[in-house]
Amino acid sequence: MIAMPYRIWLIAGLLLLFRDMVTATAAVSYFGIGALIVGTLATVGIPQELELQFLVFGLSSVSMLVLFRKTEE
Repeated sequence: MIAMPYRIWLIAGLLLLFRDMVTATAAVSYFGIGALIVGTLATVGIPQELELQFLVFGLSSVSMLVLFRKTEE
């Protein structure tokens, strides 16, 4: 098991959001938000297995993409 995976999720989420702020595009911000959601949940200890964390990341990223793409039109 990876030591403290919530830190990896939080750092990855912040880096992805920072990348979008620097480039002024919203290309990977959905994945950044998904990583922050998983990092926050992993801090509390809800998804303990790595496979479940990836599942939550995928579902939250895709749902953010669908939700925000429909509101931008």
